[in-house]
Amino acid sequence: PLLWREETVCRMARELERYRPEVLEANPSYLARFSRAAARMNLSVTEPEIIVFTYENPSLLHLRQIREVFAAPFASSYGSTEIGYAFMQCECGAYHLNSAACRADFVPLEGAAPGVGSIRATPFGNEWVSLLRFDPGDFVRLGKPGSCPCGRNGTVLVEEIEGRLKSLTRSAEGRPVTQAELDRALAAESPLVAYQLVQRGRADYEITAVFDRPSHSGMLDGLRDILTGLYGRKTSIRIEERQEIAPEASGKYLLAKSPFAEAFTPP
Repeated sequence: PLLWREETVCRMARELERYRPEVLEANPSYLARFSRAAARMNLSVTEPEIIVFTYENPSLLHLRQIREVFAAPFASSYGSTEIGYAFMQCECGAYHLNSAACRADFVPLEGAAPGVGSIRATPFGNEWVSLLRFDPGDFVRLGKPGSCPCGRNGTVLVEEIEGRLKSLTRSAEGRPVTQAELDRALAAESPLVAYQLVQRGRADYEITAVFDRPSHSGMLDGLRDILTGLYGRKTSIRIEERQEIAPEASGKYLLAKSPFAEAFTPP
């Protein structure tokens, strides 16, 4: 996506017009990048009936940028190569277990907010391998059983996908901070277009920030205040501004990275 030019974005818009998909399945960070460019270029886009996000957990910033161009409803799917589609987001925003295809057990994350922990998935009917309580490496926040207004209340309910183990950071006092908790805090910083936070040490953090306008000291101070509110006042926070943030070798964008993530592995 760093190589996309204006003609690339125009071609994508023409393809949407030509194929007119009823369901548009998209990597959220890539669709957000397309949406920012389409908005900047004042392009009209063909609307699908629904947009389903896959491959990455969408940032609130991604959703905000996509919504500037697309009015279609959003839904996220959750799964992996090993377990298939385990959870699907309903029209009310909650994630419901695909109980016909797998079982999910919950393991609380020590030190995190109540209901936050990892899942252990046992898929059914995999013809290639048998997996029991497989750890896909993600954290979730459970919802109250039977509480979803959509009425699909017969299975495990997840309110939010909280992010990857590799994206789990900790405060200076050792409290775990999930990717989603970080994202919810930073989404309030409206000038941000994209970011990546890396924890370098116990109280040492570096954030790469892409802004939608020229920055000034007030914007940087506001960003630093948000991070010190999450990680503690006795922290070192460095802010690096860039025009772009490159994806990982996998093609995914990591919103947060920590070399200490394995220390959070649940028992």
